[in-house]
Amino acid sequence: MEIPFLPTGGWENRLEELNRIESSRPLWSSSPSAIRQARNPLILQQLLEQAGFDGLAVRTSKQTWMPRGEIDVREWIRKSRGSTGGMAVRRVHSRAPISLDADEFDQQYVEGELFSAQFFSTQGKHELLGMTRLIAGCPELPDRPFAYVGNISCPPADAAALNSEVERMGQLLGEAFSLRGPWGIDLCRHASGLYVLELNPRYTAGMEVLELATGQSFLERPHSLQKRRARPADLIVGKATIYAPRDFLLPADWNWSDLGAASYDCWDVPELSDLARPGTRFQAGDPVCTVWERTTTVEKCDKLLDRRRGEIHSAFEQLT
Repeated sequence: MEIPFLPTGGWENRLEELNRIESSRPLWSSSPSAIRQARNPLILQQLLEQAGFDGLAVRTSKQTWMPRGEIDVREWIRKSRGSTGGMAVRRVHSRAPISLDADEFDQQYVEGELFSAQFFSTQGKHELLGMTRLIAGCPELPDRPFAYVGNISCPPADAAALNSEVERMGQLLGEAFSLRGPWGIDLCRHASGLYVLELNPRYTAGMEVLELATGQSFLERPHSLQKRRARPADLIVGKATIYAPRDFLLPADWNWSDLGAASYDCWDVPELSDLARPGTRFQAGDPVCTVWERTTTVEKCDKLLDRRRGEIHSAFEQLT
């Protein structure tokens, strides 16, 4: 039996390698050619606007595309096509000189609540699995205000207000790009509308949060509906990445259990995950570990994650 390959974060930037893998193993994802199309910001925004959704202006080193109507773009965000996790994203004022590298593009900047919608596509059907709140930016990364930090599952009542529009977006994008398997879109809810910031044509960081919150495996679709694990109706699950605030070495005798790490079943919400080995040296801005919380509201979860992050950083203060 051939073991399938599941691309996760960053594989959209390694398409030649993914092509080679696809020749020998089945992919639990869209094809490399579909991923390339879906990651084109100009095609994405034009497609959304043509279908009646809100589109964001895009400019590259060769052209500028503006949505219909009177658009006054005062600020852009500049992205590198090869970056992940918002690490190479910065704000650019509209009056600044346009000086774009070949692998960079500008996208209209909008401010508002950030969400991530997760989908699963199979046999031409594109199912909305759920939504999470996106957490971006943290004190450890002052020069990277758009850096990915984490996700918090949305309660059904909160997601319901967006579900209809997001489901229609999913049907449009899934069909247009021939997507298959797990994928997601990042969204911004602004006073003027709901905007797609980018499409991630793979298993996303928010999916494990939703899987633990709902008690079902999205990779087992459609059988996971029959294998659902019991969960409280009001359960909210969240996670946040801890980044190194400065250069330091994790001592050889470092014990993560002192900070609450423990063995856990794969369907338990852990205290900590993605743990670095003792003896690892970090540079400022490197991811060190992930903290988790489970509670009953998004607001509580956000506060608990902040407190937990503070506890971890306090433990790092004495390290050199």
